[in-house]
Parts: sequence; C-alpha cells; structure tokens
Amino acid sequence: MATSSEDALLSLSQSLGSCQHADALLAKIPLALQQFAKFDELAIAFVNSQGGDTFEARSLQGRKIWQGTMPSAGSSVYAAVDKGAPLAEAGIGKYSNYYDVRKLAEAGLASYAIFPLSCEGKIFATLNMASSSERAFSAEAIQRLALASDYIAKHIYALLASEKARQ
Repeated sequence: MATSSEDALLSLSQSLGSCQHADALLAKIPLALQQFAKFDELAIAFVNSQGGDTFEARSLQGRKIWQGTMPSAGSSVYAAVDKGAPLAEAGIGKYSNYYDVRKLAEAGLASYAIFPLSCEGKIFATLNMASSSERAFSAEAIQRLALASDYIAKHIYALLASEKARQ
C-alpha cells in the first residue's frame, strides 16, 4: 500500500507531467507543493550557466521577495548552489548572513528552505520557499521537499530543453 508521501509524489508528477510548456508547469508548482509543506513565499531562481554574478528569480507565490535579477554574492541562493544541497533555517532575522534572507525577515517570514534543482549533473536553478512559521521546514518536510524538488527539476529541465530545441 502506498504511503501518503508516495501518493503526494505521484500526484505531483502527474500534475507536472501534464504540462506542455515551462510557464504552465511553473504556474502549477505552488498548488502541487502545498501537500508537502506550508509556505507563504515560493520562487524559482535560475542560475547563470556562464557562472555570472547574478541569478534570475521568478516569484511563483507571495510578495515577490525573490523576484528579478539579483546578485549571487551574499545570497542564500548562491550558498545553496555552492553547497549543492538543500539549505534551510528557522528563526531567521535581520542579522542573517544572506541579504535575501534579511529581506524575508523584514517581510515577517520566519523560516526558509532552498532546494538546488539539477539535471545532467548541473544545478540550473533553485526552488526557494519561505514561511511565517518557524517550524514550517522540519527535517521530515525537508526530506519530502527534496524528493519533490527532484521531480520538479526533471520536468522543468525537460520542458526548457524541448522549448530551446523548438526555437
């Protein structure tokens, strides 16, 4: 018998697999992830494939704290990419090591989690989440979200490669 986590992953994969374009897939991610964790802010940050000093963030839900072209240096996004593993923190505040996390704290958010998205051995983006609850991203939630992020990475990468090939 399937566990609720397995059911959630199957539902996520089916929902995302029905998308024909990357924009449609990105629009479905917030609702699809609600079964894994509660969050107030959700964004995807596309890292510069040439190793530049910026990343392009796209808000998927919330107040658009991670939005637009942002500097890599001093960001939690860069730290997660550099680490190559999820980065999470509870009890964030105005004295955070990362400028983007300080912006989250100023907006009343108390915790965040960032998941590198990789395919073919390269990190191409991060999935960024933040919550007004300090306990939104427990160890169990991080584990479930890491699995969900792998599914999301494969779907996004495939659609972006397909769209690039069509152009």
